[in-house]
Amino acid sequence: MHQDLHVLIMAGGSGSRFWPRSRHSQPKQFLRLTSAATLLEATIERVRGLCPPENVWVLTRRDLLEQTRRLLPELPPERLVGEPEGRDTAPCLVHAAVHVARVAADPLLLILPSDHIIPEVREFRATVEDAILALVKHGGLMTFGIRPTFPATGYGYIQRGEEEAESPGAQRCFRVRSFREKPDSATAHKYLLHGGYLWNAGIFLWRLGAFRDALEHHAPALAEGWRRLAEMGPRLADTGSKETIESFRSLPRISIDYALLERAQSLRVMEAGFTWDDVGSWKALEKYNDSDGAGNLIEGRVLLVDSASNTVLSHDGKVIAAIGLNGWVIVDTPDALLICPKERCEEVKKLVEGVRKQGWTEVL
Repeated sequence: MHQDLHVLIMAGGSGSRFWPRSRHSQPKQFLRLTSAATLLEATIERVRGLCPPENVWVLTRRDLLEQTRRLLPELPPERLVGEPEGRDTAPCLVHAAVHVARVAADPLLLILPSDHIIPEVREFRATVEDAILALVKHGGLMTFGIRPTFPATGYGYIQRGEEEAESPGAQRCFRVRSFREKPDSATAHKYLLHGGYLWNAGIFLWRLGAFRDALEHHAPALAEGWRRLAEMGPRLADTGSKETIESFRSLPRISIDYALLERAQSLRVMEAGFTWDDVGSWKALEKYNDSDGAGNLIEGRVLLVDSASNTVLSHDGKVIAAIGLNGWVIVDTPDALLICPKERCEEVKKLVEGVRKQGWTEVL
């Protein structure tokens, strides 16, 4: 257990690709997609034993604070940080770092999304241990990459540079050569064949002081915002105050990848020794849930005849019956019904935007 490690779990997203089960008031991290535990609860369990329990922080939207407290009653109230508003991951992490700095001088920070699936918990913890060893030896900033197993077009990629000589630990550590946006299918195939590209898992590790110094050099607007937030002292805890909201709004709306990681010089990537999935669409569920002999994943009162490779989720006892259905996703809720071809599940996010433009905000 690392006494000086603090874990920051980002839990403020919307997960719109899991609409209509995922809503603004019930985002993806609160869903039970692959087990009896929500994705957020599984993330908390994953880091158990890496650091003292009081060093785990959950960063979420201000309007989700009460719901998160009910889900995680064992979390100390002061370790639940509500963002005044959503402004992407860079402001989120600056805001959290200011809170952590009030209780620890220069801790290690492990940053995790709350809505990913990592079934191999032991391997995850071992990889984090190796990353800590490498960071202590080399300093700088660390990100985690996943060796691709298929030509994914829904993930960002990290191009590996030279391998660190005499890297401690069992996992391999590399300099980062470049970040690549989500590719088209042809480019994703090239990355897979090349072998020098990793999926960007959105998991990071660094010292608080190194993070602050890197912002000073590469993202001075964020560093200035850090100073303004830090000057507020205990008043920062009042996330609904005009002062907190105005100070937070002064931070640029930008992801940590764009703001810092793509510009930093001393950046390394640890090649992860665990299986990872960001479960980005309904199609992903078929990998983690049992299906019938025809490859149909069903939930509730569902009857399928001469049908194969479907995901059909009923709700509250409603019967869904179909004949000759192949490769479709049907998700029922009390006030909305999703029907789409399985190969187009990634486009559900566009559908959500369409629903918003229609003004049907009560189902978002």
